[in-house]
Amino acid sequence: MIAILVPLFLVATIAGLTVLYLTWHFNHWKMKGLNGPKPSIIFGTWPGLINGKIPLFYEVQKTFMEWKSVDRIIGIFATRSPQILITDPSFAKEIEITHFNSFHDNEDSTWSNNKFEEMAPLNPVSLTGDKWKEKRQEFSAGLTMNRFKAFYPVMKEAGNKMTKYVKGKME
Repeated sequence: MIAILVPLFLVATIAGLTVLYLTWHFNHWKMKGLNGPKPSIIFGTWPGLINGKIPLFYEVQKTFMEWKSVDRIIGIFATRSPQILITDPSFAKEIEITHFNSFHDNEDSTWSNNKFEEMAPLNPVSLTGDKWKEKRQEFSAGLTMNRFKAFYPVMKEAGNKMTKYVKGKME
C-alpha cells in the first residue's frame, strides 16, 4: 500500500508545484490595481500566441474590443509575461507624446529578427537603445503636420483606386 502511495504523493506534489509555478504571478495586475481578462495556465491571455489557431492580431483585437469600455488600460499575460494593453486612444496618445522615452526597449523589439528582415532595422518599434534614438529622430523630423496635410490627398486617391480595383476583382 505504501509502495503505491509514495509515488502517487510525489506525482501529486510535482503536479501541484508545476501548477503553482505556472499561476503564482497571475495576481500581478490585481496587486497593482489593474483589471484584465483571466489568463489560462499555459497560454496566458492569448492562446493563439502558442497554438497558432488564431493570429495574434485577432486575439489582441478581441481582448481590446471586450475591455475598451471597461478600463483605459488592462493587465494581460503573453504566456507567463505580464504586459499592459492600452484601450483608450487618448491615453495612448498621451503616452506616445509625453512618455515615449520610457518605452524604447519594449517587447515588440524582440518580435522581429533584424538580421533576416529587411524592413525591421528601419522601424523604431523593433529597435532598442541608441539605434532607436537615431531612427526616432530621423522619423520625427519628417512627420510634421504640413507634410501630413500635403500627403492626405495622395493617400486618399490611392485608397480609392485600391478599393475600386478590389471591387472589380470581386465581381
